Amino acid sequence: MIAALKTEMDITATVTASFDARPPVLIQGTVIAPGSYEFTPNLSVRALLAKAGAGGGTADTALYRALDARSHELRTLRAGLMLRHARLTAQRAGAQDLNLPADRLKSLHTQLGLDRVNGETAVLQAALDETALRKARDIAIRADLESSLKIAETRRQLVRSRYEHISRQRDELEVDIGAECRGQCGSSRRYDELRLDNLNGRLSDFDLTVEEAESRVIASRHALARHDRDVAFAYAQADSKLALSAAETLAERNALDAEIVSVEAQIMDLGGATERSIRVERRQGAQIQTLNVQRDFLLLPGDLILVGPPDDAILASAQGRRE
Repeated sequence: MIAALKTEMDITATVTASFDARPPVLIQGTVIAPGSYEFTPNLSVRALLAKAGAGGGTADTALYRALDARSHELRTLRAGLMLRHARLTAQRAGAQDLNLPADRLKSLHTQLGLDRVNGETAVLQAALDETALRKARDIAIRADLESSLKIAETRRQLVRSRYEHISRQRDELEVDIGAECRGQCGSSRRYDELRLDNLNGRLSDFDLTVEEAESRVIASRHALARHDRDVAFAYAQADSKLALSAAETLAERNALDAEIVSVEAQIMDLGGATERSIRVERRQGAQIQTLNVQRDFLLLPGDLILVGPPDDAILASAQGRRE
């Protein structure tokens, strides 16, 4: 449009635009440095408390901020271990998801981020897919071994049947010839004697064939049993490894719990309060909404944060967690 105006009317126009800066967030109450603070993306109550300090004016602000940052770091690490433990537990159970309550999952999203939680879910799905492929492979191998066993058993049955048939022929011919006539009869009898000798030779050869067929059946059965043992051992070993990893993760989380208690005890010694009443007043149009929030609550420009001493419900909740 500007180019058109310049071309048609020889008029040059300049367009400028300005945007108001985002309003700061305000904090009041039992903090060391109340006032306004610049809003930054993903600013949480915890981060703002670290900037403003907490407790009474006698607390060492720098040390408090360091301890509060360490507490936040430890709780983030604890959330990561909790997420990993949930994944290991789900993997052992063969579950398709982390099977976490909605409130805990939301808390993990806030503490760790959606990508981290989705990444752990992807690891779970990949492990389940790998297990499914391994099971399919084991089933296919077992089917081949069962087929080999069935073939060996069928061949053994055929060899046995052939052996029994020749054995019956030999026995019937031996009865027909008669022991008293052996070597003293006419030419037809001598032919029967030769035939009897041939049947005896064939039976001797079939003894080896029957033994070979029986050996193949035994070998096929042993291969099938060995496969079942190997599969059972592999699954037991994998489950034991998962159980050990879950136990180690739980032990690490318990160690972090102890360190968190120690850090928050130091904060209490400084006159700070790890548990406090935190409310956020947020303007929505012409109305102001008051929210009771936790430290991980994300703030918006213009929010007013009111920090006060803990009420009875907060103290009871904190005492329950420590116990």
